[in-house]
Amino acid sequence: MNTTVHMPTALIAATFVGGCIVADAESADDDRRSVADLEFKHCAIETSSRTADQADVRPASRAPECFRTFSQALQFATSGRVQLPLEAVLEDLDEAVGSLDAPGLDGTYVIGIEYDDANFRGSTKTYFGDTTCDGTERFVSWVGEEWNDRISSARAYSECNHSYHYEHINFGGAIMDCGSSCNYIGDALNDETSSIRWTN
Repeated sequence: MNTTVHMPTALIAATFVGGCIVADAESADDDRRSVADLEFKHCAIETSSRTADQADVRPASRAPECFRTFSQALQFATSGRVQLPLEAVLEDLDEAVGSLDAPGLDGTYVIGIEYDDANFRGSTKTYFGDTTCDGTERFVSWVGEEWNDRISSARAYSECNHSYHYEHINFGGAIMDCGSSCNYIGDALNDETSSIRWTN
C-alpha cells in the first residue's frame, strides 16, 4: 500500500460537491442544514476526560456539530481561534493547532482528528476538549453510529502523544496506538475503530 502522506483532501477539496463549489459565505445554520447530503462531511465533537489518578471524570457536555468544510469544523472545535483557508496544507494545520498550546491561553483544544480514508483524506471527525493531555486522559467510549468502523488515519494534538484506537466500544478488542500521527491505521484496525483514548 502507498504510505506517502498527501495534502489532506479535507482541507483542499471538501468544498466540491457534485461538481459545484460550496460557498463558505453561507451562514453556519445553512451549512449544517444540508450537510447530511454531502459526500464529504466534517464534524466536531467534545471528548470526555479523566485525571491521571481517575479522581475526576467528566463526560462530554456539548453535542457534535457537522459542517460542509473541514475549516468550519475546526473553527467550531477551537471556539473560533483557528480559521484556516481552504488552500491550507497539513503543515498549516499543525502550526495553527500547535499554537493553541501556548501557556496562558484559555479555550478549547484540538485533541485528535480522525479521517475516513488513509493519508488524511475524506470526511473528518475533530475531537476537542477543555484541557490538553498533560495530566488528563481524553476519551470517547464510542465513536458513534456514523463513524463506527470507518477510521483509516488519524492525528493527535495538544500534548496527546498516544491515540489508542480500539476495535470495540468501551475500549475492548484489538488495539492500535497511532501515536501523534498515523497515515494508515493498519490492516487489523482499518475501518474497525469503535472507541478511542488519548494520553500524554
